[in-house]
Amino acid sequence: MPYKGTPSVIPGTIQAEDFDIGGEGVAYHDLDAGNNGGRYRPSESVDIQTTTDTGGGYNVGWMEAGEWLQYTVNVATTGTYDLDVRVAANGNGGTFHIEFNGVDKTGSMVIPNTAGGKRGRRSGRRESA
Repeated sequence: MPYKGTPSVIPGTIQAEDFDIGGEGVAYHDLDAGNNGGRYRPSESVDIQTTTDTGGGYNVGWMEAGEWLQYTVNVATTGTYDLDVRVAANGNGGTFHIEFNGVDKTGSMVIPNTAGGKRGRRSGRRESA
């Protein structure tokens, strides 16, 4: 179930902190209990903190291998879209991928070492939806 009641529209922007409603094992999987950042959705066990970006907002942090977030989306028109993801890491070796209906659409995407979890960089790719 979408967090704000209606699916996010593609093309469009999906905020990481707006993952679906449903809890552990349904809308997300998080390996530790509680929200380490303590912000935005404090009753969920996804780690969300306030971002230091211009314009403010939130970011999901403290991610570990095997954790995931689920989003309900409405793809306006089937086609190929530009994917622009803001990522950050306090070290080397992090990866992630994007799935649609359980199918990996991006393959492994590397998260660059940004020397901090709040210092994001954008990573882009064209993918079919």
